[in-house]
Amino acid sequence: MNSANHPNRPATWLDLVRAAHDGGAGVRIHPVRPSTGGPRLAISLASRMLHSNDGRITVFADGDAAARFLTLAGITRWEPGEMLPAARIAAGRAQCLGLRSGRLDG
Repeated sequence: MNSANHPNRPATWLDLVRAAHDGGAGVRIHPVRPSTGGPRLAISLASRMLHSNDGRITVFADGDAAARFLTLAGITRWEPGEMLPAARIAAGRAQCLGLRSGRLDG
């Protein structure tokens, strides 16, 4: 079963690495409408939000952290995505990654 055939299924980190071999396959970075102390960016792959393997949505503290994550996955090109409401992120569990001393931390 290929997750690309299931548009309602979230994208995983592994899907993102696979997409690197397809030239990025529709990777977008979405700002999240500001929420107090909350994450500010999310990533989608072919319109599917990126989740970690434990089912939490993956979000980023800032653009540098999101870019670092994508680069580590082998993605070299991405586009800006539409603003997402904070409620969409808050409704599910989230894993927020940021940079600490140049390394992803979360």
